[in-house]
Amino acid sequence: MRDENKYRYAAWDINKSMGETPDIIIYNGELVLNGGGSGYKYYQYKFKNGEYIYIVSDRLHGVYTEIMGPYSIQVYRGETLILDQRAERFDLP
Repeated sequence: MRDENKYRYAAWDINKSMGETPDIIIYNGELVLNGGGSGYKYYQYKFKNGEYIYIVSDRLHGVYTEIMGPYSIQVYRGETLILDQRAERFDLP
């Protein structure tokens, strides 16, 4: 998290360590709280980079956690979904 409730997204190529420079950094992400009628709630962090939209989902509990894990990322090019996969979260000091 950055100042004033803005979020940062950083990602590395699979062959890089987190000690190296990220391949992509996007600032000013937005937090969106989602939930259904069953009481299931989860957070989504939305980042825009040109025509691409990155959505990182943080599922605290619920049925989707078993399917996709607690974290996932979806990447859209315009309105077209081009990536939907599990992700891992790392909070750096």
